[in-house]
Amino acid sequence: MGMGQHLSGVIALKSTTYDKQTDTYKITPEHQKLRDLCNITHPYSIGGGPLIFFNIMKWHNFDMIHSCFIKLNDDEVPDSGDKIYVSVKELEDLNTHLQIVFSGKFDDKDEEIDLLNDVFHTDAYSFTAQQYRDAWDDLKEFSKDLSQLIKHEKDENTESFDGFYYDADW
Repeated sequence: MGMGQHLSGVIALKSTTYDKQTDTYKITPEHQKLRDLCNITHPYSIGGGPLIFFNIMKWHNFDMIHSCFIKLNDDEVPDSGDKIYVSVKELEDLNTHLQIVFSGKFDDKDEEIDLLNDVFHTDAYSFTAQQYRDAWDDLKEFSKDLSQLIKHEKDENTESFDGFYYDADW
């Protein structure tokens, strides 16, 4: 048991286009293909469109990562399964802080831990210096994965998602 955590990339698919000549809305070919693929027969909405979520990263019981997303959510703890919107800019800022910590330019471990507290400390969670030391390699791996994701999303040739969402269920 425990907490399952996910960072998902989302693609917003337009469901309809407006035809000025006939004053009607027509379903987009992409939405129709999705409806056909998924055998969806119920009526489609005129406004908006489906959001397709792609699981990008997954963790289990990693409270530090959970706390940083709570911090991005203005320190509000989401209910189990609630999705928190996370912009690329927020992921970039988070990764910048982590990269500073893992740069190796600090002689004093306490300075690194103070920076980690800036990233992870929230009203819901706080961590001891020993907990940071124990999770050091995992946090470094998290930072490496974020760097790759951000690099991918900042390149117009490889950009894939309209946004990101974090959720946790327990």
